[in-house]
Formats: sequence, C-alpha cells, structure tokens
Amino acid sequence: MSAKKPRRNGKAASPAIGQHSKIEIKWPSPELKRLLARVYNQYQKLEDPAANRHSREEFVFHMTDWLNDLDRLWEVYKNPASVSKEVAGDAVFGFLIHVLPHLMAAGRLLLDEIHDTFAETECRA
Repeated sequence: MSAKKPRRNGKAASPAIGQHSKIEIKWPSPELKRLLARVYNQYQKLEDPAANRHSREEFVFHMTDWLNDLDRLWEVYKNPASVSKEVAGDAVFGFLIHVLPHLMAAGRLLLDEIHDTFAETECRA
C-alpha cells in the first residue's frame, strides 16, 4: 500500500531558479567582507577566539550570500512599470525565501536574540 504524498502548501520552488543560470553570480568584494567583519567586531565578541572567528565568518557569509537576490529585487523596485507581475513575483518570492533565513541567522550571530516586533501587532483579515 503506497502512502499519498502531502499536498504542497505554496510554490515548491521559485520559477526563477532556471533563470539564475543565465545570471552571473555576484560575489562579495574583499572590501565588503572586511567591512562586515568590522561591523561584527563592533557589536559582538565571543570569549573563545576560535568561536568568535567562526561566528564572524558565518555572519559575513549570511550577510552576503544573497547579493543576486538583492539585485533582482532592486531592479523591480527601481523600475516597477517595466517589470511584469511574474518577474516581480519571482523576485519578491526568491528574495523572501532565500534572504530571510540568512538575515535571521546573521541577526542571531550579531545580536544573540532577534525579537519579532511585528508578531504581536500584525492583523490578518
């Protein structure tokens, strides 16, 4: 007897994934990585030097892995009249699904705890 697969809740993956192969991957510059490391050092320092170094490297990674997503979303925001709703939807969906987990991880590394300010005040119709 075969088990039924559960229904998907939302999109399985962004349709724009296939389009990413046509886009040049944007890598962070050494200057940006150094700047973000200095930002980490300004706000966080773990007692264990090895753990602090690892945490700083993770912070820089989580703050830069989504540069392509930022560029795609910026194009939508910059030229909303020239972008189809499909392209805009793919850019927004791709940004949210990829960037939010990175920002949450970066926030925890830098601030230790992230409080969801909007969770208490959000109203849904």
